[in-house]
Amino acid sequence: MSTLFLASADRKYEIFVPLYIFFALSHNKNALVEIFLSDVERFKTRNKRALGLLDSFFPNMFALTEVDFTNYSPNVVRFVYEPKLKDKCEYVYIGDIDILIMDEDVEAQHVKNMRTNQLPFSNIIRPDEVTEKKYLRLSGLHFAPISTQYPLPKLKDLDLSSKNLIRGADENILYEIMKRKNLMVPRGINFRPEHGFHLSLNRHPTGSYRNGKQKFITIENKKHIFEWSGVRDENYRNKFLNLSHSDKYQKLFFTLDFKAQNILMILGNICAGRFREYQNEMRKYVIGETYLAPKLRKKITFTVLRNLILRNL
Repeated sequence: MSTLFLASADRKYEIFVPLYIFFALSHNKNALVEIFLSDVERFKTRNKRALGLLDSFFPNMFALTEVDFTNYSPNVVRFVYEPKLKDKCEYVYIGDIDILIMDEDVEAQHVKNMRTNQLPFSNIIRPDEVTEKKYLRLSGLHFAPISTQYPLPKLKDLDLSSKNLIRGADENILYEIMKRKNLMVPRGINFRPEHGFHLSLNRHPTGSYRNGKQKFITIENKKHIFEWSGVRDENYRNKFLNLSHSDKYQKLFFTLDFKAQNILMILGNICAGRFREYQNEMRKYVIGETYLAPKLRKKITFTVLRNLILRNL
């Protein structure tokens, strides 16, 4: 058996493409990876060294496929095109490009879930509190047999564009796809692992701190949790540290976009239990020596005083 890991990346998230390929294939030996991009030649030119290394590490195990992103929501692209590698695998796992896959048994976990619960695919229906009106949603992490997922049904009547402002519109489209294939999972199924670190650009890496020590404190705002999923898992943290010392990882690291390198540096410090120290180092060497430092300190002081005053009113 084999699984195709499938994701898509617009320009903003292209920095994650080499990472997605590396981590998925490092931990899943019989897998393939395919990424949908808007301009493959441009991406290959800008990432020539990284792709060359990945090809030497994982020959013929990944593909970059050009698809039309025009008038499509970036998040929906992964669901509405059929991958060219689909005939080489038995299953497809459609996920987020900014997740570093750390599990070595992704396929086995989902196949077990399907068999145990007699499901046509492995996913969950989002709960009512994150569902807008009647627009039901599957989650964006979706595992299915290739023969179940493809061919896709007709979707021309659905709004696949960024103008679709329904909450979780891309996941609603996935729900509609499976519904039109007369396949669905029941409510109550809650098996939906992320299989690694979700390095969301919209979240704080660890949440918050207490007593100056690294703690994974949940920050909640309207029931959304802002932290990098997976950082609480000690097994994932140890696995990342071990992999980061490997020759393959270190060779790849210096071919990556600087922003991707920065993200990995943050994750590495979290996994080593020294994120607080890393923050202080960045304040000292990046902020502390700049001409803006006095202004920043003044602004921070003003903000702290204002909050104290408001708190005591």
